[in-house]
Amino acid sequence: MRKHVSRFLPFLLALALLTAPAALAVGEDVPGLPQASLTDTAALDLINQVQLSAAGADVSAAALTGDALPQSLSADDLAGVCSANDTLVRVTVTGAELKAYLEWAAACYNQWKSGDIGISFQPERPAHTRDVFAGVDYELDLSKPAGERVQNVRFRGAPLSDDQQLKLVVSSERYAVQLKGQSLISGEYDWSSRQTLGALISDYLTGHAAPAAADGNWSITGVDLSLDSAERATLVALIRSGQLETPYAKSLNLNHYEVKNLLASANNVKLTDLDQFGTAASFADADGVPYFRLRDLAFLFTGSKDQFNVRWDGKVVVQRGQAYDGGVLPLPWSIPASAAAVPPAEITVSVDGADVRVSAIAVDGHYYLSVEGVNALLGTSATVQDKTP
Repeated sequence: MRKHVSRFLPFLLALALLTAPAALAVGEDVPGLPQASLTDTAALDLINQVQLSAAGADVSAAALTGDALPQSLSADDLAGVCSANDTLVRVTVTGAELKAYLEWAAACYNQWKSGDIGISFQPERPAHTRDVFAGVDYELDLSKPAGERVQNVRFRGAPLSDDQQLKLVVSSERYAVQLKGQSLISGEYDWSSRQTLGALISDYLTGHAAPAAADGNWSITGVDLSLDSAERATLVALIRSGQLETPYAKSLNLNHYEVKNLLASANNVKLTDLDQFGTAASFADADGVPYFRLRDLAFLFTGSKDQFNVRWDGKVVVQRGQAYDGGVLPLPWSIPASAAAVPPAEITVSVDGADVRVSAIAVDGHYYLSVEGVNALLGTSATVQDKTP
């Protein structure tokens, strides 16, 4: 029987997903997306509370200057993520004007389409323009186009009427550039702060405790992120591993052709289709059963749902769910003919701390496993299909 290296592998190893992914909250959704724009946060609740307290206002709006949340709710950490050098102004607005301002803020999102795995953002709307409001309860229906998203606005438990008057506090920049500059409101401010927002936060925290959690006065609706979808879990895993960029300005959509192709590539791992590093070393034993070099499989599976790390610590140690951090092994030009005649030996592999016995063949200091052995280690349902080179 001809022995060969699998640059011309006659086998296709197809992995079947066995477990459903854990559900993710909206704020923990796709890695790299700004949590403060996906769900209510204690950080923006605190900043808005500072503004409400300083201005004696009914409603406040604020935004972070970047995508990252502060490490803590201390004055220093909050100053690092907000417009700490800005001053505040208070202005009287109508309910209709406040709703127009809410719609302006909600236009930072892209419209959600069926099949989108996450929420994405208009690239021309940086973080400091994605305002979050306090003093009113509201919902943002992202299935609607911009201008039609704000739903169920309530003030002090009652629906907000268009002619109702409210005192609104915002940064002086937001007032000048957006509210007045885009004619969202008609009134003029009647109060301005002498202190900067950073100083006001520091003063507020000397006499008040930071909120333990967000109050949940707003939420995103109109989306179905298919959190129980195996295909979605695959895409999220690829993003977490760094093999896909965070879909920030445009969501990946499960119904799109290019995403279907990507999923086929991720879920059916073809050993002949590795990247520039080559393919996995393999050979067939005397009975025609294919054996694959374990470290090559670890490299190959990185980024898939069944990725695993492998190392040597007196015995083979496998950690499922971790990306392979070892080096890429050079492919041998040939595997000794004697390898096929060597009967498989039982070895003990530590898998997530538990010992598992599998059959393996050692060649040149590396273990080769059959698909049955791979399944025993990873808990997968891999199959082998003949394929002519």
